[in-house]
Amino acid sequence: IQNPVHTYRIPGTYAVTLTASNKYSSDTITKTQFVTVSPKAIKADFSANPRSGEVPLTVQFTDLSIGNPTMWAWDFGDGATDMIAHPVHTYNAPGTYAVTLTASNQYTSDTITKTQFVTVSPKVIKADFSANPRTGEAPLTVQFTDLSTGNPTMWNWDFGDGNIIPAAENESEDV
Repeated sequence: IQNPVHTYRIPGTYAVTLTASNKYSSDTITKTQFVTVSPKAIKADFSANPRSGEVPLTVQFTDLSIGNPTMWAWDFGDGATDMIAHPVHTYNAPGTYAVTLTASNQYTSDTITKTQFVTVSPKVIKADFSANPRTGEAPLTVQFTDLSTGNPTMWNWDFGDGNIIPAAENESEDV
């Protein structure tokens, strides 16, 4: 074929050789480093779901990078990392986190950082308690049990009879 079209699929620099001939003669020419094929540029991008919630917050990250990456380096902003395309990560402390993804292949790479991308709120405390016994003759000794959720660290008890145990960072108090 006199004027062929050829598609180079792998990045690199190629030599091209042409041998032209007819029934009487032929000639060959090679041009070294004649065609240079650049790799398709990677453009790193990602999404996450959910992006906010209470601690512990489990987030599904999805690689949206273009350019056919084959390697991923995630930094979740809390000291944890991962090397897969679509990681799941759990944040165990309240805060606002920047997330960084470096997407790459054997030819090229790109890095994106999304600041203030994941927001983890402290667990909401819900106060609750039980008591046993709840009725009886005086003097009545009652065992109160904290049933609060959300990981409280301080308790302030008012027993309704003028006796109050002020907030303290201990788990039980005798009255």
